[in-house]
Amino acid sequence: MYNKRGKGQALIVILGILVIFLVFIPSLVFMVQNESKWTVKSKKTTSAFHAAEAGLDRGIWKLSESGSNWDTIIGGGSISGYTGTTVYNIYLDSLNTVIGGQYKVNITAGPTPDAITISSVGRDASNSEVRGIEAIYSRTSLNASLTVNGGIKWKPNLVIHWGPVVTYTSITMSPNQFYPRKYSKGAITGRDTSPTAPNSDGKEYWAFEDLGTAPQVDLAYYKNLALSSRIPSSAGGGVIRKATGGAAAVASPPGSGFFRAADNNGGIRFFSSYTFNNSTSVIYCDGTVDLTNTCFIRAQAVIGEGNVDFNAKNTLYPANVPTNAGDEYVKAKEVNPAYTYPGEGLTTYTVPDCGMHGFLYCGGDMNNAGGNAAMVGVADVMGDVNINVFTIYYDVAISTSLRLSNATSRQVSWKEVSASWD
Repeated sequence: MYNKRGKGQALIVILGILVIFLVFIPSLVFMVQNESKWTVKSKKTTSAFHAAEAGLDRGIWKLSESGSNWDTIIGGGSISGYTGTTVYNIYLDSLNTVIGGQYKVNITAGPTPDAITISSVGRDASNSEVRGIEAIYSRTSLNASLTVNGGIKWKPNLVIHWGPVVTYTSITMSPNQFYPRKYSKGAITGRDTSPTAPNSDGKEYWAFEDLGTAPQVDLAYYKNLALSSRIPSSAGGGVIRKATGGAAAVASPPGSGFFRAADNNGGIRFFSSYTFNNSTSVIYCDGTVDLTNTCFIRAQAVIGEGNVDFNAKNTLYPANVPTNAGDEYVKAKEVNPAYTYPGEGLTTYTVPDCGMHGFLYCGGDMNNAGGNAAMVGVADVMGDVNINVFTIYYDVAISTSLRLSNATSRQVSWKEVSASWD
């Protein structure tokens, strides 16, 4: 017998299926179409981002190309091709015919006095997607009050304030103060003499630290500055003498800040109460340098390629206290909560018996005969440090202004930013 009810039910099922197809197929088609669009957009967005990354890499390369580029930007200048207007193409073939995207790079000073910002904007080949990256860089410098390539014999009255000490060999004779922070590529007597970890207390010492390659001062740069500096042979009742004997030192050319060891019995001495005060001048000797008891020198740099003997202590001198000076005394205050470091809570501190303000470079060993000598600034020693009854007060401004021949850019921050091409 023919079942009409069954036939009607089958028809209803078929109609239901057709309705489902009619409802969902357009949605599926829409989803497939949108997914295709989203995939294309994602590829374009990724391409634009990679273009922005390429721009950032180009900016870093330009900064590293020459130390003068960094100086130009820090000084408020600009570099042609890196002002955010020049368009650079990314080619995908060796014939430079297929463009994979474009970018523009802007290099500016800031946000801090010793930092540079690189802004890069990239877009894909169709010019429909734009991405932006902003990164801040600082230049590697001697971020320490005392940097030593040789060893440090930490004698009882060697005192370092406001900035860390870095040595690329080791520290011996057991420092008797729990300040400043001490970083050593090798052992630190009295703290850690075994390379087996742990090698730091995280507060005062870091022994067997991976310090990398020691920064190298750009001696050619400072020599050129010395050649153009005007340095008096006598000032403040004192004179600059040859290393031995009583004859006055001979500058080359005369009146400049460059002294050849061959013309001066091996080096120069700042004798008696010689006083010089000019923060942009450089005094350079390719031999030994001796700063005697009552002299005072304020200069951009004093360079001695040989040994340096530092006994200068001439005047009361106001020094700027670094804002993060307290980082050097975490352990000291833990050991003695009542300890107060010089200039604590102040912006300036009057240094007693100061003999120099500036950058001191020693190409040999650094020595002294004691007597409470002191300097404000930064010292870089290629040989060993054997000084006693000597104090260094760290000056951040001196550190950040140093010119290095192997300076590299260090990334401080990185972020993606909203950007437009125009």
